[in-house]
Amino acid sequence: MWTCPDCARSFGRTRQGHTCSPAMSVEDYLATAPEHERPVAAALIAHAAGLEEAVVEPVSVGLILKRRSTFVMARTMTRWVSLGISLPRVVADPAPDRKVQQYSSTYHHVWNVRTVDDLLPLLGLVDEAYEADA
Repeated sequence: MWTCPDCARSFGRTRQGHTCSPAMSVEDYLATAPEHERPVAAALIAHAAGLEEAVVEPVSVGLILKRRSTFVMARTMTRWVSLGISLPRVVADPAPDRKVQQYSSTYHHVWNVRTVDDLLPLLGLVDEAYEADA
């Protein structure tokens, strides 16, 4: 991984284009997150803590989970968290809330997560995405 010398964020490619701003601390992120997002974000962060090489990067638009590259993106929406998971296959169950997009050999899925109960069935897919990003 390459670390930007200006913002100290890590990326999968050297000199990868990005908005150069430092990531927030997990504590600051959770303290400023909308009320509906806090429990979902906290559960995702706790789950990622069990993934040995996973990096949790809180940024202004949401949470990024990385290993070699980004494998999960949780973006803050008005009433839910948009959970994007990149996988080497198409998942039909649970059905994604948006059309699956193919990027090379990876398929990007998005689910609208309103509660921790919505997140729980997706954690196995988070693990699968983590393993696929090795």
